[in-house]
Amino acid sequence: MPFVSEKIVMQSIEVHGAAYGGKDVTEKVRALVSSGVTTIEASNSVFGDPWHGVDKSLAVTYRTVQTVTCKENESITLPHGVQILGAAYGLADVTSKVQILYGGNQTSILADNAVLGESWPGTDKSFSVTFATNQTQTKVVSENSKLSLL
Repeated sequence: MPFVSEKIVMQSIEVHGAAYGGKDVTEKVRALVSSGVTTIEASNSVFGDPWHGVDKSLAVTYRTVQTVTCKENESITLPHGVQILGAAYGLADVTSKVQILYGGNQTSILADNAVLGESWPGTDKSFSVTFATNQTQTKVVSENSKLSLL
């Protein structure tokens, strides 16, 4: 196996997905971040009120993008297939649970407390998953609905 030599050349923040209540707000969050905003308030004044009368949460999936290099005749291994970048259910980060469920060849996940845990008692919750195949996508469903990754 060839020796892998990696050097971080550049880092930046890349927003992959964002949900507020039951609404995909990825483009709004990207615009805020690209304008230099580093603190984003989870409020109806910022995102509108997509779920009237219900307490909402803001979930943002982002990563630090890195560029790596290697010398000639060395190699860099890149990830392939569907990659779960982030997942939120109510107020909880459920990324690792969703990665395990998807890793078990499950293509749809039920957004309920039994599967994802009770993170916000007495409140209707949204479930958002940001994932990458050949492009990054965010899908959002309300509690007791199935979210399909395909």
